[in-house]
Parts: sequence; structure tokens; C-alpha cells
Amino acid sequence: MEPVVAQTLAHLQEHWAEPMTLQDLAQRWGYRVSYLIQRFKAVTGQTPYQTLLHLRLVHAQELLRTTPRTIVSIAHEVGFNDHSHFSQVFRQKLGLT
Repeated sequence: MEPVVAQTLAHLQEHWAEPMTLQDLAQRWGYRVSYLIQRFKAVTGQTPYQTLLHLRLVHAQELLRTTPRTIVSIAHEVGFNDHSHFSQVFRQKLGLT
């Protein structure tokens, strides 16, 4: 796997709940945002942002299944600043409200 992709994927998997932007990721290793997106998508079939959303939704699903916590608290824990955006993405990607 290309270093830029491996580094980015490892960072996403380790820090999925933290706030981050594509600019942050690209600067971390000295790449342009467009290069990072292009290489990541060529190797994984998804953009870094799509991968980050997937990781956050996987963890959110687990919390929703296993805890009595509110959607608002789970949304914030998995890295969404706005619970309504979380609900919208959750519905779009998983077909569930």
C-alpha cells in the first residue's frame, strides 16, 4: 500500500473520533489535499472523508445498540459537532433514523 494511503488510513482508524479536516491530514505528511484524496481513493475506492464517516458510523451503531445514551451524546462522542448532521448522515448511509 502506498505510504500516503497507509499513513492516512492508520491515522483515521486511530483518531476517528477527533476533529480533523482533509487539510489537517494532508499537512500532517506534507501532501496537497487533492493528491491525498486522489491516491486514497485510487487505493481504497473511497475518499478519506467517506472512510472517516464510515468509521464513525460503525462506532455509533455499536454505542446505539449497547448503551442507553442519547443520540446527542453519541453523536458528539463519535466526532460529530451537530447531532442533526449525525442523524442526517446516519439516515443517508444506513437507511435508519
